[in-house]
Amino acid sequence: MTTKSIKVISLLLAFSLIILGCETQEQRDRKREEKRTQKFISQLNNRNQNIKTRVNAARALGRINTPEAQRALAGAIPTLIEALNNADTSTRAFAASALGNIGESAKKSIPNLANNLRNDRSDLVRGSAAYALGQMKGSAQGAIPDLIKALNDENELVRQSAAKALGQINSPQATEALKHYKANTKN
Repeated sequence: MTTKSIKVISLLLAFSLIILGCETQEQRDRKREEKRTQKFISQLNNRNQNIKTRVNAARALGRINTPEAQRALAGAIPTLIEALNNADTSTRAFAASALGNIGESAKKSIPNLANNLRNDRSDLVRGSAAYALGQMKGSAQGAIPDLIKALNDENELVRQSAAKALGQINSPQATEALKHYKANTKN
């Protein structure tokens, strides 16, 4: 083997080690996402955190949408249901949205969400509750009467969220209510 060949092989080996030691952007992004997920899971599971922080962590995990985040969210359903009764409007709204992001796995929250849709004084909370009920799809059929009533809410966001939710539930009763609603709102 010549000296030139040894230098070329050494250079190729060094270059290979550099390439193997470098992370791709995708790997760095994945690690960063894993750290964020762990941070939010830690906040969510820390019973010493205030409820608003825990609800915001749940909301963030819902947007991350990885299997690990979904498992953490499933364990947080009781906390989120409890948060639907919090005195803070944004906490109630974020809890409803987080339950919606969990979807049908959070179906035990449907009675609580329907209650918020019927009785909450905040338009934001009522709209978030309607959104969450829609995300529950067919599991939320019991909330159809409340969603139909919400089609007459004073707030447009609530009406739109209720209409969308009825479309997502997609049952004959919901479809009929939507047809009636659309026929009466074309004016």
